[in-house]
Amino acid sequence: MIKGIKGCAGAVLAAVLLAGCAGGSAQTEVTTAVAKSGRDLSSMVWQGTVEALSTVDVMANGSGKVVEIPAAEGQHISAGDVIFRVDNTDAALAQAQAGYDAALAAFTSAQKASEQNTSVAPARIEYTDAKNNFARMQELFNANAVSQVDYENAKSRMDTAAAKLQAAINGQESNLDAASAQRDSAKAALDIARKKLDDCAVTSPITGMITKINVETGQTVSPQTVGATVIDDSGEKV
Repeated sequence: MIKGIKGCAGAVLAAVLLAGCAGGSAQTEVTTAVAKSGRDLSSMVWQGTVEALSTVDVMANGSGKVVEIPAAEGQHISAGDVIFRVDNTDAALAQAQAGYDAALAAFTSAQKASEQNTSVAPARIEYTDAKNNFARMQELFNANAVSQVDYENAKSRMDTAAAKLQAAINGQESNLDAASAQRDSAKAALDIARKKLDDCAVTSPITGMITKINVETGQTVSPQTVGATVIDDSGEKV
């Protein structure tokens, strides 16, 4: 009887152990990863200022009084458009043009005279005649056919004609050089007058929008005066 009880108890213990083993096999899966240091930027807040791509201060190239402001703040303009104008110098330009025209005419005349030998040709003819006459007198003098006085007079005439010829050549070249220098000087003055006239129109160097006009009609400005501000509104940057 006791053996029978022991046998039942052993059977029950084995059943419990088997049930415990069976329940332990159902475990939760865990995923592992290597730990790294860093910062999660997905939740951070960034601050910045939105600006135009570029901003340009517009200033006059010379000094003068503002006579016209054809542009306005907030206006969209293209590169080269006039924002304001200073004193007009048409009178100075006209005077410079007249001076250049006169100098050019004088140079043209001197150049033509040089090409045609206007002053040199007569002197050259006179020298050639005197030279030929002296050559004949020298032959006659060697043959004792003329006097010493006639010989010296012929030589003096030739020397004088040679000096006049050289003076004519030098004068012709000098006149041409002087006329050329006057022409160049007048051309430089004309270029300056044209530049001053161009500078009267103060234009925008870029395409964009006028955000500020700092001058008024009647105000005197200089190259240090910021007359206007223009921004490139084709895009933005942060």
